[in-house]
Amino acid sequence: LFVFDRTDEVDFWMKNTPMALDLVFVGEDGRIKAIKRGEPESEAIISPGQPVRFVLELKAGTAARDGIKEGDFLRHPAIGAGSN
Repeated sequence: LFVFDRTDEVDFWMKNTPMALDLVFVGEDGRIKAIKRGEPESEAIISPGQPVRFVLELKAGTAARDGIKEGDFLRHPAIGAGSN
């Protein structure tokens, strides 16, 4: 889980990452804003298109397999604890 100091626009890429990932972009309140797939070793920019506070990386396909979708809430001790 990436925890940013403040809610902001973020960009990710997959350079030097050997496996495909689901990138789950999460707002300050824990609501999932977007889920994007990252391809191995790609330098393509991956962005949710809106400000977020957290990004969770999962093995590719995990979000779909577990029914995780935009609008769901992610619960984690870091969410809420450092959010102002």
